[in-house]
Formats: sequence, structure tokens, C-alpha cells
Amino acid sequence: MNRIRLYLRVEEALSNSNCQRGVAGPYHLSDPADSLASSSRNNNNNNNMDICVFCGNPIDADYIVDDATYDRACAETLDTLSDYFDDLIDSAVNLPDYDVVYGDGVLSVDLGPVNGMYVINRQKPSKQIWLSSPISGQKRYDYILPPGHGTGHWIDQETGETLHEILQVEMGQKFRGQSVNFLMLPYTSHN
Repeated sequence: MNRIRLYLRVEEALSNSNCQRGVAGPYHLSDPADSLASSSRNNNNNNNMDICVFCGNPIDADYIVDDATYDRACAETLDTLSDYFDDLIDSAVNLPDYDVVYGDGVLSVDLGPVNGMYVINRQKPSKQIWLSSPISGQKRYDYILPPGHGTGHWIDQETGETLHEILQVEMGQKFRGQSVNFLMLPYTSHN
């Protein structure tokens, strides 16, 4: 009986398109002892919550963004990061070998064989930006738009760090003696 109930909940989730990850909708999770009928979205039980079908994380409806909002925030974030890296690297004195390439939602910042390569790219199916860093490894950032704010920021749900905060710390180490301020760019929690 539990397999049937889980299957029906997954089917219900796949028919809803409001998932934070952008792939499928949330489904209503309640006490497993409850019947399927009592776990419907109309249930007023306060112990129920919506969770993502794919990641299992709770979904706060206030933070779910639509595709157009995600696309705009992602494009503007990657554009401004690309421009900032270009300016930063052009004025760098301690990085003789470097390259910045941006296109098709992928920003590659090669700081040479000693400092490594950073790749920042959009992940539209999950509504995320992913970072590959030679220092901190792989990171995934969700776009969080708090209610009542004009813009949101990109946050790692596991660590609570924002994309711009991690870049500020790591690039501060790479560009020693040079002013680095990723926190003044759009879509940071500091705006």
C-alpha cells in the first residue's frame, strides 16, 4: 500500500509546475500513517509541508521564482561577473597567464596553471548557478528572492554562503594586493 501512495504522490507532483527546482512541482508530505486523502493539499494539518520531489528539500512558497525572473537574474549575474573578471584580470600584476571566456551561459575564468580555473554556469532545469572552483570544489546556488525585495541573491542552501561571498574570499586570495569587491555587484545579499 505504501508503494501505491508514494507513486500517486509523485504523479501528483509531476503534474504541478511550481517546483523551486523548475523540473516538477512540490508534493505534500504528511505523517505516513495518514491516508492518501488526508494528505491532500487542502488538509489544514500544520505538520504537513511541501517538499521538492527531486531534492527532498522543503519549499517555501515565498522564495519560488518563475522562469522569467530566473532567466533575467542569471543572465545579469553572469554578465556582470564576466565584466568584473575582465576588469579585474586586466589590472592584475601577479597573473601572467589568464583567460576569461563567456558564452551560452558558461563563464570560464582561467587564472593559469598555478591558480586554476573557475567555471560558473547556468543550470536552467534546476534554476541554479553552478560554480566549479579549484579551492572549494563544486557548489550549487539557488536564486532566493525574499518577499518585498526588488532583487534576490544566489545562495548555497547547504552552507548558507552566497556566490558573491565565496568569490570575494577566493579571489581576494588570488589577487593579492589588489582591490577586490564582488559584494558590490548586483544580486548579492549585500545590495
